[in-house]
Amino acid sequence: MSSSSETGRWQPPTCIIADGIMSFVAIEVAEELGIPIITFRTYSATCSWTYFHLLKLIEEEQVPFPEDNLDKPITSVQGLENVLRRRDLPIICRVEEADDPVLQFFIGETYTMTRASALILDTFHEIEASMISRLNSIFTKVYAIGPLHALFKSRTKDLSESDNCSSNGIGLWREDKSCMTWLDSQPLRSVIYVSFGSLLSPSRDQMLEFWHGLVNSGKPFLWVIRPGGLIAGESGIDPKELEMGCMERLVPTSRSSLTKTEQINVPDVVWLPAPAQGHITHDEISRTS
Repeated sequence: MSSSSETGRWQPPTCIIADGIMSFVAIEVAEELGIPIITFRTYSATCSWTYFHLLKLIEEEQVPFPEDNLDKPITSVQGLENVLRRRDLPIICRVEEADDPVLQFFIGETYTMTRASALILDTFHEIEASMISRLNSIFTKVYAIGPLHALFKSRTKDLSESDNCSSNGIGLWREDKSCMTWLDSQPLRSVIYVSFGSLLSPSRDQMLEFWHGLVNSGKPFLWVIRPGGLIAGESGIDPKELEMGCMERLVPTSRSSLTKTEQINVPDVVWLPAPAQGHITHDEISRTS
C-alpha cells in the first residue's frame, strides 16, 4: 500500500510479495483483490526444487528417516539423483511419521506457492542455472535476485545512517565495525567466529558453557551477539564479568592475543573479509548476525 501525496489517502495495493512458506493467507487476499502475488523463498533454487519432491520422497519411503546412516543417497529428486544424501535434506524430514504436522505443513505451503504469479529466490543464474530452469516448469516467472547482501549494499549506499538503525531504515541494526582493526591484526585462519543468529535463545548456562569452551580452547574468537543478548541481572550475564574471567584464566603471554575477544557483545553486525579458522553457528555461515 502507498500514500498519495495529493490526497493523503492510502492507495490500494497493486502487488503482494509474500514469504513463500507463509503465503497461504496472502495468496487468498491477492486472489480476492485480483492483483498479482509473488512468493519469495530465501532458500536456494536447489532447496526449493527439493521441497517439491517431498511427496514423492514419502511415497518411495525415503522420507521420513531416522537419525542414522545420514550419508545414504537420495534417489527421488529429479536432476539430483545420487547427489543428495539424507543429511542434505531439510531437518523436517527427520520426523518419526510421514503425517507429522510440521512436515505436512511445509508440503502444503510448497504447493500453495504454485498459485503465485512468480517466484523470487536469493540466488543467481551463474551457480544454479539448471535448478532455476527446472523451477520454470512450475512458475511462469522465476527471479533470481541474489545475493541479497550485495543488493542491500547497492540500494543503501547513498542513504544516511540513523542513530540506532542501519541505513536502510527498516529496523536492521547499524553495522558496528569497531572490531575490524583487531580482526585484521590476527593471523589468517586464526579466529573462531561465533554467531547464533537472532532466533536462537540459549539459556544462561548454555551461554556460559560455550564461553568456557571458547576460552579454554586458547584460540582468539569473535562472538557476535545482538544488543540485549547479554543482560546483567538476575538471569543474565554481565559482559564485564566474562572479560575479567578471561583475564584471570589466561597466562600473561597469552593475554594480548585474547584481550578483545572476550568482550562478546562488541559487534552487532560484522562481515568476515577473510576465511576464519572455524565457525560456530545455528545453521548457515551466510546468515551473518
